[in-house]
Amino acid sequence: MPHLLADIPVKAWIEHNGKVLLIQELEEKGARWTLPGGRIETGEMPRDAMVREIKEELNLDATVGDILDCNIFTSTSGQAHCIVVFAVTVDPEQPIIIESGEVSRAEWVAIENIKHLVLRPEYIPIVERQLLHAKIYTTSSSP
Repeated sequence: MPHLLADIPVKAWIEHNGKVLLIQELEEKGARWTLPGGRIETGEMPRDAMVREIKEELNLDATVGDILDCNIFTSTSGQAHCIVVFAVTVDPEQPIIIESGEVSRAEWVAIENIKHLVLRPEYIPIVERQLLHAKIYTTSSSP
């Protein structure tokens, strides 16, 4: 069997006080919600790409933690993609400045409200697993 040749986007799960920072695409791209991030450039390390992408999209300084999840999907063009999601922290007091031509807005969304948003399909399994983890964590950490 041949090896997977894939494009590798890096995405950020940025959580603070029960909310997750999400971005919304421009209308012409479907206006769906997704995790912030982008693609690794040639010669770039994944964590460096994550820091760069958060700075480019939201003008935020980010600290990249562990890999939380990944998902492989094939786009409509037939290209395979391997999404890698990192735990990322930012100072929630930093102002979000959208200068990217790919993002219409960014918002801190309460974890329980994420399931009501229109997400890009390739991110749904990742978000569902993170929401399940958050529910388990919340339940198991309750007194």
